[in-house]
Amino acid sequence: MRPLSGLFVVATLSCSTPGATGVPTNQDFQLRVGQSARLDDTDIEIGFQALIGDSRCPRDVMCVQAGNGQVELRIRQGGLDQQVRLNTTDDPRE
Repeated sequence: MRPLSGLFVVATLSCSTPGATGVPTNQDFQLRVGQSARLDDTDIEIGFQALIGDSRCPRDVMCVQAGNGQVELRIRQGGLDQQVRLNTTDDPRE
């Protein structure tokens, strides 16, 4: 599976789950489906729930359009818990 590059998460929601990996704020990080990360010095946690769709052009192939990758994330902060879908090409992207 190719990483979904270009997804930028602007999150203001989350609570910590045991097993969540701590990651530095304002730095790129990678998650596999089922993994979650807690942003250091915050109570924001982002979990990669599912790859919803991937119509992106394969590497080394010339395509007419770029296609889109869509993921479902779980964003939690304190008592708030929200599912969010983000895209590489279509909106919403952040």
